[in-house]
Amino acid sequence: MHVYEVMKANHRALELGARLSRELGINAYKWLALSGYLHDIGMGIRVFQCYYDGHELASFWIAYRAFQVLDGIKGLEPFLYGILTHHTENIDRHFVQWLKRLSVSVDDVDYVIGLLRPLKALEGLDIDYLRDWLLNDLDRLWIALRHMVRDVYNNPGYRLGSLIAGAIRMAHDGSYP
Repeated sequence: MHVYEVMKANHRALELGARLSRELGINAYKWLALSGYLHDIGMGIRVFQCYYDGHELASFWIAYRAFQVLDGIKGLEPFLYGILTHHTENIDRHFVQWLKRLSVSVDDVDYVIGLLRPLKALEGLDIDYLRDWLLNDLDRLWIALRHMVRDVYNNPGYRLGSLIAGAIRMAHDGSYP
């Protein structure tokens, strides 16, 4: 029975990749895979190693900057939305609380970069440039995050992000929306 469920989940993921590729006009499989790799990277930040709630915002920030370094974010808003909302679709209720909790140090950035550096899926990513960009954000992280979230929500394609959030949840626990 378990093998059948895994096969069914894989088939749904392939269908989702095909649908997103058609609707967005990009290779959605690549960005789905990267979203899967990056959706919990915010847990590498010290505060989220002790307190799990809110890591989505840190993961979103890191993914946003990584996507910019790789290819720019135009057309990738649904993937960023999926990362941001992979535990809750109602971020309005949580956003300010998450921002207040978000405390990132240079050591946190270096730890996250160390986690990302060996990932083959991120080939082509200038990891040192990403590190510099993340460090540059530290002084104004709240402002930067507000702009990033607004960028994603102002793109009408972000609504497809709920499908991506569902795919991330499916990868976690085998469920599918």
